[in-house]
Amino acid sequence: MIEIKHIKNHKFEATNNKETLTIDTDKYSPVEMFITGMGNCSLFDVVEMAKNKGFEISDAKMQIEYKRKDTFPKIFTEFHFIYKFKNNNYLLRARWLQPLFSPHHIHQYQPKFIRICIFSFISHNF
Repeated sequence: MIEIKHIKNHKFEATNNKETLTIDTDKYSPVEMFITGMGNCSLFDVVEMAKNKGFEISDAKMQIEYKRKDTFPKIFTEFHFIYKFKNNNYLLRARWLQPLFSPHHIHQYQPKFIRICIFSFISHNF
């Protein structure tokens, strides 16, 4: 369980029973926090899957470009995931990563994401 409480002005505290995180929404908006969580989850999976498949990667990074509607409700309309990491064998890297973003994979999991953030387009680069 995660508990979030308002401290004052635009500051909040989030606790997960292990650690407490102070959130200043003037510096990091709730939307940015949401996208950070989604990206962290995705990059964590990529790193762990690489390890499980016997690949050694380093300097794993991710960028997320996104678009939202200008009018309310300001739903997400597009996400673009950009993965960057080092590996000695590019072909092997592409071979194990590519299936994760096949149309079949995206459509298989998209309904779960739609309940959370409602988006209509997702793409990737690596």
